Amino acid sequence: MERPLSPLGPEELPDDLRALLSAAGEQMGFKPSDVLMMANWPELLRAMAALVFTVWRPGEVSMELKRLVGLFGFLNRWNATLRSPLEAEPAAVAHRLLGARGWSPGVHDAVD
Repeated sequence: MERPLSPLGPEELPDDLRALLSAAGEQMGFKPSDVLMMANWPELLRAMAALVFTVWRPGEVSMELKRLVGLFGFLNRWNATLRSPLEAEPAAVAHRLLGARGWSPGVHDAVD
């Protein structure tokens, strides 16, 4: 089954979103495919970036934790709905740690 959308390439992003992707890549060690998928809707990605930066601002832990749970709940649904491809680094770790137990990326398998 084909994916309804594809992640955009970094070169297709406006300058501000390219900088956002670069910052996310530096923080995480890879370019997150959910950011590249969400870039199909630049205003949504900008709003999500503002939420992410708010979550990580210093403040009361309880509110940050609530925001963080909400954020990752949203991203989980986003990635499931759009079948975002799993990045190479997390896929390799999952295969190494869980592959013997039958884990597979399913619809999130990266397509080259």
